[in-house]
Amino acid sequence: MKKVTENPTKVHINPQQTHIFILGDTSNVGVNLQNLLEQEGYEVSTAPKGNEVLRQMLDAAPDATVLALQIAAQHLDRVHDATENSQEHTSKVSPLEIPLKREMLEGDYVNIIGESAELVKVLYRIEMFAKSSTAVLISGETGTGKELVADALHEQSNRSDKTILAVNCAGISEQLMESELFGYEKGAFTGAEVRHIGLFETANGGTLFLDEIGELPMSLQPKLLRVLQEGKIRRVGGTAEIPVDVRVVAATNCDLAQAVQEDRFRSDLYQRLKPLHIFMPPLRQRREDIPALVEHFLKKHNQVQGQKRGSISPQALALLQGCDWPGNIRELEGSIVHALHFAREGTILPMHLSEELQRDPAHPVPLPEEDSEREEVPTVSFRIGRTLKEIEQVYILETLAWMDEHRAKTASVLGINVQTLRSRLKNYTVS
Repeated sequence: MKKVTENPTKVHINPQQTHIFILGDTSNVGVNLQNLLEQEGYEVSTAPKGNEVLRQMLDAAPDATVLALQIAAQHLDRVHDATENSQEHTSKVSPLEIPLKREMLEGDYVNIIGESAELVKVLYRIEMFAKSSTAVLISGETGTGKELVADALHEQSNRSDKTILAVNCAGISEQLMESELFGYEKGAFTGAEVRHIGLFETANGGTLFLDEIGELPMSLQPKLLRVLQEGKIRRVGGTAEIPVDVRVVAATNCDLAQAVQEDRFRSDLYQRLKPLHIFMPPLRQRREDIPALVEHFLKKHNQVQGQKRGSISPQALALLQGCDWPGNIRELEGSIVHALHFAREGTILPMHLSEELQRDPAHPVPLPEEDSEREEVPTVSFRIGRTLKEIEQVYILETLAWMDEHRAKTASVLGINVQTLRSRLKNYTVS
């Protein structure tokens, strides 16, 4: 493993190999990338970022191919600038798309569940932005977990020993919002009998999470912009300029660029927020994370009405993976909570899901081969002490679920006629 530091001109270049330079990434991502490339037979050198460093490296290896991490776009721009301004170098500069994995990251993101490429990109951005004091904008549909991203940004920052406060910009009136954010002086308005310290002062040294920032009243947007630019607030009814050191993290489920065009959001505030942007993808774009999310929610809600429950059948899980989830993760959790109240034997079956989820999913997910084989001969177990009536009910309902709610097939398996089955199901309050 080679390091290019003070004198890159002494780097040994093997003309039979492609030599790769990695600029400016000293994190676990960069280290793991270097190890991966060297295992593939490439010669790899690393160096601090900067145009002058790149020019020196290209002097050492004029025929080398320089690859920059596509995920670090700011580095890639500098690489292009350096090569375009240096006519004597003919080395090709191209982006390199390297799959990221959670284990390549340094931070602890235990509350953000999933392994999909889309989610790991989110975690990588959190890691790149966490140490900065610059405001961060988190966008994404309702229920995608934007507040978890805000929490992670705070926990991985240098402010983690301080507080993080949250406020929903859509849930408070305009006058009350100003008082909540900036505080007010005694006598500022009717009812202001004592001085009130606002969220910016309370969160001093820490983080303030402004959820649904797109709903912030236009009259308050220039005041927020001033805080971001100058780091000072003025209480309602006051004249003193009060310095605050607060990292602002804002979230939105609306298109702020469109809101700017429609004069519903200030352009200068949007420009101030958008440089550090994290997009939280909808659940339908990261379906491979659904099994892990389901497992997480089963553990979280494993005790329902005093009974421990916490498993799901492959058929039910396949149904969940095939849904589009317009309410995203929040909707998925609600569906698991609903199903657990009906899964009296501990395992969620398709019949325990809502009728809407039981319909043919828009994106059917096939069962794994081993699961399909296992489900060909299902088993039903009973605790000693249960009555014959209870055992019969469980057996009939489990068989009905195995037959995908097909009553004629279920009756055939049970050795009874359909009328008898229908009568039994009415007793079980199943239509």
